[in-house]
Amino acid sequence: MSRIRVLAEFLANQIAAGEVVERPASVVKELVENAVDARSRFIQVLVEGSGTRRIQVSDDGEGMDEDDVLLCLERHATSKIRQPADLAAIDTLGFRGEALPSIASVSQLTIDSRPLDRPLGTHLEVAFGKVLAVRQTGAPVGTTVEVKNLFGNVPARRKFLKSSATELGHIEEVVVATGLAHPGIGLTLTIDGRERVHLPGGVDSREDRVRRLVPRGSERPLIRVQSQSPLGRLDGFLLPPDEGTSGWGRLRTVVNGRPVRLPMATHGVAEAMRSFLAVGRQPAGCLYFDLRPEEVDVNVHPTKQEARFRDGAALYRFVVAAVSSALAAWQEELRSRIFGSSPAVGRPRESPPEAPAAAVPLFSLGESEPHSWSAEPDGGAVPQIPDPPSTSFPVSSPAIPAAGPSHSPAPAAASPPGEGARPAVPLRVIGQLLDSYILCQGGDRLVAIDQHAAHERILFETLTSQYEGASVPSQRLLFPTLTELGLEEAELVRRHQEQLERLGFVIELFGGETFRISAVPGLTAHLPPEEVLAGVLSGLAPAASADGRRGLSPQGAVLASLACRAAIKAGQPLRAEEMTSLVSQLAAAPALSHCPHGRPVTRSFAASEIRRWFLRA
Repeated sequence: MSRIRVLAEFLANQIAAGEVVERPASVVKELVENAVDARSRFIQVLVEGSGTRRIQVSDDGEGMDEDDVLLCLERHATSKIRQPADLAAIDTLGFRGEALPSIASVSQLTIDSRPLDRPLGTHLEVAFGKVLAVRQTGAPVGTTVEVKNLFGNVPARRKFLKSSATELGHIEEVVVATGLAHPGIGLTLTIDGRERVHLPGGVDSREDRVRRLVPRGSERPLIRVQSQSPLGRLDGFLLPPDEGTSGWGRLRTVVNGRPVRLPMATHGVAEAMRSFLAVGRQPAGCLYFDLRPEEVDVNVHPTKQEARFRDGAALYRFVVAAVSSALAAWQEELRSRIFGSSPAVGRPRESPPEAPAAAVPLFSLGESEPHSWSAEPDGGAVPQIPDPPSTSFPVSSPAIPAAGPSHSPAPAAASPPGEGARPAVPLRVIGQLLDSYILCQGGDRLVAIDQHAAHERILFETLTSQYEGASVPSQRLLFPTLTELGLEEAELVRRHQEQLERLGFVIELFGGETFRISAVPGLTAHLPPEEVLAGVLSGLAPAASADGRRGLSPQGAVLASLACRAAIKAGQPLRAEEMTSLVSQLAAAPALSHCPHGRPVTRSFAASEIRRWFLRA
């Protein structure tokens, strides 16, 4: 007698349910997708308990007649697929015909549905796979599916569910993801009588929908991503790099209207945002891929939460290029917003005319010398600042080297006309706060600049350009320095000798584990050579790639370490000329929003906001 038997239908459905219906959120996902495919304009989701007690999904879509209501409970019964060729060009969310029979096998399910051309609808009741009743009923156009007592006949499945908060969080994510994927459809989610999500239908663009779902979305700047390639079109919106730990702390991706997990796209965004993301921050936002259906296979995951691409490498390059271009445009937008102009980075510019001293009051909020005051022609007053004491940071100090290539640190003071690339900077420097932040006035805004983060970004961009071009300019030491390294560090020097030379080091073995440093990167010539080398070696160490620095490659980590060590520090007093020079260099930097470790460089406050502080609004 044969040991192989054909499974009973109810048992086959329960096995299928184990793949398709993983948790209550899986039920919501399948029912909402059916509603979208039915061309609904509004979908309402009601949940009680953690979703096992009751789930109801109602829509105003096309509806089903009695025959279709009965057929939808048959396995692999679908209106989406007719022939094998259709599998290569799937443009609907559902297509397998497994969802409803799988759900009905592990729950008490009712369906009320009515198509537009019928005066009455159909009511169907099913209990754990067994049809109990079918009858005509009065019903609005569309479909309502109610699922009660989920996993009531398989209590072991309930034991594997998480807490109620976790399960409800998964349900809310399904509704949010569907709302993002289909901004023209209205969606509501009500949990235990309390409305959690409300999205109006027919009025939202993709950007509108993203802003509705991002906390305080209308107040936040978004980075617009738009690109076209032979693969198709990419459109989307990313949150600024320093906002990735909000309630939207991850990237959502939509492929041809289908919300899916797309690790390749997430990695591509992270690659493009290298040197912008801080520790613990993740790319966040939503990307929409409108691709040719034949380029995508959506039938690779039991719950259709992932997709496979014919040329994944091409898609990755597409994402990196698109997001890199979007970030560059965003930097130019910020430059224009902050500095009032958008200079062409790297192009020689005429220096602005020298401003009268009285027109640019500069002072340190921490200095103790008294100020004298003089009247300006318009009736205002500016402080007459006494010369700082000799212990102040000198203008010619290498702490603020010029942003361009140089074999030795350049003075921080403004370049004479015709000798440098200085953009016109309409910001007016008004002082230094806590010896760490440069305060500026730009139009009707107060702009605060983190001096260390700003200088670190400037130097990082310079070092990156030099390193990618040929090598970082080197500065010979008047007296070579001997340094004794540990066994691991000495091995790193031997292994990365060529890379260290490109970085501007000249290092020779002196004997044993002792090395002689004869030259260092020019931008770090004012620092102890052994400390500079130690910082570089820490970035080259094998553990550096796993140290949690978000997005930085080993090379980027090394250059960021050099920039960080060479940059002026927080708590360091600056003279007026130094602050002006730093602001000018920042205005010309290719990137200016964040330091290479992801800290924001600037913050601005509108005059209206400041007035509210003092109840003058």
